Amino acid sequence: MKIKPIIGISGSIIVDSSGNFPGYERSYVNNDYVESVIRAGGVPYIIPVTDDEELIKEYTKNIDCLILSGGHDVNPLLWEEEPIKELGETFPKRDRFEFLLIENMLEEEKPILGICRGEQILNVYFG
Repeated sequence: MKIKPIIGISGSIIVDSSGNFPGYERSYVNNDYVESVIRAGGVPYIIPVTDDEELIKEYTKNIDCLILSGGHDVNPLLWEEEPIKELGETFPKRDRFEFLLIENMLEEEKPILGICRGEQILNVYFG
C-alpha cells in the first residue's frame, strides 16, 4: 500500500468583516493550495500561524513537505530596507512564524516549496 505524503501549507489570518462575528480572527489558506495538493496525490494540512516554537517543531516533524503560501508583503525591515509607499500590508507575526517553519524544516532535512510570498520569505531567510 502506497502512503500519501503529508503536505503542510502555511496558513494566514484574516479578520472577519461580516456575518455574525465581525472582528474575529480566522485561520485560513486559499483553497487552491488544498485542491492542488489533493490532485497531486498528497494529504494537505493547513498550519495555522503561531509563535509557539515547540508547536512549530511538532508541525514540521509530522509533515513530509512544506508549502509556504502566498499572502501579505514581507516586511522589508527584515533585510534592513526602509518601507516604500507602494508596500502592501505586512504581517510581522507571519514573517516570524514562517522563519521558524523554514528553520525547523531545514533541521528535519525536508523539502520546502515557496509560492509568491513564500518564495520571497525564503529569499529573505537565506539573505
